[in-house]
Amino acid sequence: SIIIPTYNSSKYIKKCLSSITNYKYNFNYEILVIDDTSTDNTVANISKFFKKIKIFKTKTNTGPGFCRNIGIKNSKGKFLIFLDSDD
Repeated sequence: SIIIPTYNSSKYIKKCLSSITNYKYNFNYEILVIDDTSTDNTVANISKFFKKIKIFKTKTNTGPGFCRNIGIKNSKGKFLIFLDSDD
């Protein structure tokens, strides 16, 4: 499971997700993006181009640690990878 917290990451998120989805993995994986109440087009940029990604949204801005915990609770993978949206 690849867990990515986001907050106002519209400039970076498409490149981040493209780098993951364009890589040829020899195993199944899931991508969970947890949006921390962004006020820009972060969620729209994800939804338009990456249909298979699970998107979760917080109701208030809680910080990346809280978002990672949401990802952990909703992940189904045996292993967890944390990635920042500008990586």
